[in-house]
Amino acid sequence: MLPPIIKMIFAGEAGVGKSSLVRRLTQGTFQERYIRSIDVRVYMVKYKVGNRTILIGLRDPMGHRPILPYVRPYMEGAHAAILTFDIHRPHTLYELGYRVTTFLTMAGKKPMILVGNKKDLRNEVEYYVTTEEGKEFANELSKILDMEVPYLEVSAKTGENVDAIIPTALGLLTKMLSPHQQRGSVFLLRALRSSPLDIVPRAPPSS
Repeated sequence: MLPPIIKMIFAGEAGVGKSSLVRRLTQGTFQERYIRSIDVRVYMVKYKVGNRTILIGLRDPMGHRPILPYVRPYMEGAHAAILTFDIHRPHTLYELGYRVTTFLTMAGKKPMILVGNKKDLRNEVEYYVTTEEGKEFANELSKILDMEVPYLEVSAKTGENVDAIIPTALGLLTKMLSPHQQRGSVFLLRALRSSPLDIVPRAPPSS
């Protein structure tokens, strides 16, 4: 049986656009002014699947380096990690290693997606992460972890390709389930494409 709540963690340095991606996914909007997250923001995306309700918890933590006692409440039990970096700040890609290690420690071997945000700024700066470099990083991560780590390039500002994040994560989660559970997951994925969203903000977990 599918878990009643599917938890997805957005992980990445401060300023890479995690909150903007969550806002785009849940509200379909973009906020130009940068407001730094000071805690963990949690949004529950509710879907109706047959006579059951499945919740996808999108967790948006602050961008400083995670401290294990602090991150434990929101990483334990997570089903997937959205590894987010800023395409026009290359160092944010190469600093993801610590967050991968932290996620593995807290949640175990679960699906991960590498997401390059701010694709719309690529032509406005001199130094940036190319598509080939993003794919190469994802391929290396796939080899190290011995599992598929897809690479997506998105723009929270324009909305380009943002809608691919959740289905991609759910597709990976489906592959990790047993054959019996996969049948239910296929039904879930089909329902996701046709069911409306119902966003329910939740308070951060207590430490």
